[in-house]
Amino acid sequence: MSRLTKAFCLMSLCLLAPTLTVASGVHPLFDVQSTTDSPFPTDRFTLTDSAQNTDQRVNLPMPNCAASPSNCGDVALLNQLDGFNIQPRISIPFDGAIDPSTVNNNTVFLIRIADTSNPTTFNPQIVGINQVVWDTLTNTLFVKSDQQLDQHTIYLLIVTKGVHDSAGDPIEADDSFVNFRHTLNFGQTKDPELKSYRKTLIDLLDDDVLATFAPGLLSSDIAVASVFTTGSVTSTLEKIRDQIKVASAPTASFNLGVHGENTVFPVSSIIGILFGRQQNIVGPLDTVPVPTPALQIFPGSIDKVAFGKFSAKNFETAGGFIPAVPTRTGVPAVQSTGDVYFNLFIPAGTRPANGWPVAIFAHGFGNNKNSSPFAVASTLAHNGIATLSINSVGAWLRPSRHTDGYPGQWLSSAVCGWTRCRSERQWNHRFIRRLIRDRSPD
Repeated sequence: MSRLTKAFCLMSLCLLAPTLTVASGVHPLFDVQSTTDSPFPTDRFTLTDSAQNTDQRVNLPMPNCAASPSNCGDVALLNQLDGFNIQPRISIPFDGAIDPSTVNNNTVFLIRIADTSNPTTFNPQIVGINQVVWDTLTNTLFVKSDQQLDQHTIYLLIVTKGVHDSAGDPIEADDSFVNFRHTLNFGQTKDPELKSYRKTLIDLLDDDVLATFAPGLLSSDIAVASVFTTGSVTSTLEKIRDQIKVASAPTASFNLGVHGENTVFPVSSIIGILFGRQQNIVGPLDTVPVPTPALQIFPGSIDKVAFGKFSAKNFETAGGFIPAVPTRTGVPAVQSTGDVYFNLFIPAGTRPANGWPVAIFAHGFGNNKNSSPFAVASTLAHNGIATLSINSVGAWLRPSRHTDGYPGQWLSSAVCGWTRCRSERQWNHRFIRRLIRDRSPD
């Protein structure tokens, strides 16, 4: 073989060497500019927002809104959140086929890092996976966390080389991932969010740091990783609760008769109650008897049955949703007020100085406040507990094209006559707690 031929062959091998190295194994993809060609979820697709509990907000790329208006609307809503799902469907794309049987809690897992609302509390915890799905068409691994994750908390996704490819060989880290985590060079990009994400990933994958999270895990064992933060799930409800707690309890009305008659009835005077259900916009009511005999499961245990209402704050818009506000600094606004109708069952005997303890009874789907609460009230009263019930929102008599926007509810009693009510929308826990103590009928 001539020297020229040898030189040409050596040059060819050198040129092909990187290609042969990459082709020798299967790698998890790591394209930080793509939500599908990199592990997801990832804080790479967030931006800084100090108004949020997590100090960030989701910032997913917007699709073509002209071509996919519904997808565009969905992403716009997601981009209002301050983090990702607390039970995420995690996707990990590869450049080749893997052996799904090697995917388990030892080879793919999450590490809980810290709660962003209390970052000084360091409580690392390993969380396993389940519901493993391998998509052969896209070479993408899908898994779910083995437990519900904590809200507004940082998690580190780890995929180790314990995952094998379809040939039985360990997967390898892609060059893009190796280079991304190797050194912190802020000159590589002018994107401040990407710089911040890169620094976080490098810091968390340091061997000394990993030793505190998962003893025995080395950075060299990791084929790919991702950092993501879960969203604040209860923030808005907590803010609404706090508003309710500091507000004055609303006044209850027990004069719901057609002409303002009192609607508090001694059990001894009740012959029976008929419930006229409006199940259609037009036509007669569907009248059914209320199970009043159940009030005597323990004879004499209930003194009075009262039908009342109070005005409650409604934080939902006319469209039926609560507008998003920043999870740290935002304050949910009251959109309207609405009457909440309730049934109250008062035990017999001397009322305690601090009022009767109250069981707030929530009926099941397909039921209503004029049915199952009557079946339990006597037993609770026998034990010195009053019962209060409302119709669960959306579970009974949905809004229809009635003149006032809500379907009618009608109550017929041989004692109280006809009383028209409206659908319950919101209710106030603080009012419930004080109702029996301060404002219940004597």
